[in-house]
Amino acid sequence: MSSAILLTVLKMLLQVEPTAPGFSVYPGDTLIPGAHNTVTVTACTNYNPDKLTFTTPTKGGQLPYSFQWQFGLSVTGPWTAITGATDVIYDPPNLINAGTYWYNCRITDNSGKMVMTTPKMIIIVPDPTVAVAGGGVISQNSAATITATVTDGTGIITYQWFVSLTGISLWTAISGATGSSIRIPASTVGIFYYRVKADASGAACSKPYSAVVPVIVVPDISPPTFSAPAGPFTFCVGNITAANYWSPGSGADPYRPDFFLFRKGDRFFDPDPANFIDDCDITFGFSIRWEISTKGSVFISGEGQPSDHENFAIPGSANGAVVNDITWWISDCNGNESLPVTRHIIIKSRPQIIVN
Repeated sequence: MSSAILLTVLKMLLQVEPTAPGFSVYPGDTLIPGAHNTVTVTACTNYNPDKLTFTTPTKGGQLPYSFQWQFGLSVTGPWTAITGATDVIYDPPNLINAGTYWYNCRITDNSGKMVMTTPKMIIIVPDPTVAVAGGGVISQNSAATITATVTDGTGIITYQWFVSLTGISLWTAISGATGSSIRIPASTVGIFYYRVKADASGAACSKPYSAVVPVIVVPDISPPTFSAPAGPFTFCVGNITAANYWSPGSGADPYRPDFFLFRKGDRFFDPDPANFIDDCDITFGFSIRWEISTKGSVFISGEGQPSDHENFAIPGSANGAVVNDITWWISDCNGNESLPVTRHIIIKSRPQIIVN
């Protein structure tokens, strides 16, 4: 057998691929490093990384291979050899400080050729902390809002709010209170304590509780205030086209009516609840009462918005304008009634119409 044939057979024998991960020979002289997991991980302090193992074996070059795992602070290094990390598998230590860590493996074959694997990045962030703001002293039948703000941590943040009567123990999870803020309806006088647990889904992240926030509910003795619709209200056929004149009784001049008719649904006199100011939360309810008078004599009154009342007529005159007054009172959910607010309603007579 010629020396050339023997050399070919020897090369074929050297190119048989062993089964052990990280130990194979690739046809030709090129040394290929193989690969390990390179998926970036973001976790909290004291994260224990998974072992780094080759998912694609090293190939090529000349057997045997030597392995040296390395650590760096950037994707390009500089790289520092990790003492004792010379196996095909490397188990990184717990990472207790925030920062960015890079790991790769340097492979050297028997001829001294050297290649490095694509590095893996691990980002370590501080454990989450949660701060809260809100609460304090509020009136009965109002509401308090407490808002949580999470700093640091990683992943999806979820929340659970708790309430206690002591602020020290016997904490009860509030059903459905799983957002970053909580609105607390205060129907009972007393002192109540709240805190929130923040849960970051990132690996190794803690689940901190916030500081305790007291909510002090006191009796409400303050009357509400409100802004009534702007007045005076002036009505005549010329500028209120939807208005209807009504001439009651016999003998009244149909062209110079004595009354102005308001129909159910007319919202001229409705106070806007958005303008109510009170310690009692408007969502707990309020009530309105009103009356309309002429020269000090009340001739119609009601409860609720005036637009909900059945049709009513306001006195006018065939001989000039008549000034009427509408007065409102607002009562809050604790029964405190506001001071009255009054506006003028002016009913103008319309010009004489002569029929030829």
